[in-house]
Amino acid sequence: MSGKNVDVTLLCPGPIFSHFLENAFTGTPGQKFGKPTDPKDHRMPTDRCARLMAVAIAHKLDEAWICQQPNLLLFYLVQYTPTFFRKVLIGKFYTPERAEKLREGRW
Repeated sequence: MSGKNVDVTLLCPGPIFSHFLENAFTGTPGQKFGKPTDPKDHRMPTDRCARLMAVAIAHKLDEAWICQQPNLLLFYLVQYTPTFFRKVLIGKFYTPERAEKLREGRW
């Protein structure tokens, strides 16, 4: 879109509080996941996520990763040190069980 006066910001939010899981579809047609988010989960409030998205867009950032720690650190490690992440962290720290907990905001 060069020369068209159009700015694009890639927004990558992590776990946030929302009704997404309640309304998400499953592999079965017509079936919803129906699982509400737990108030004790480590998720970002929706209004804070929206504000950070607006700030990223207003400042014309190319990309913005929006989430709480430790997810943000893991995203950076995967992106910028993939070999270290694959060979060291996956076997010792980032197990499938822990990945599931982090995804759900329950670390």
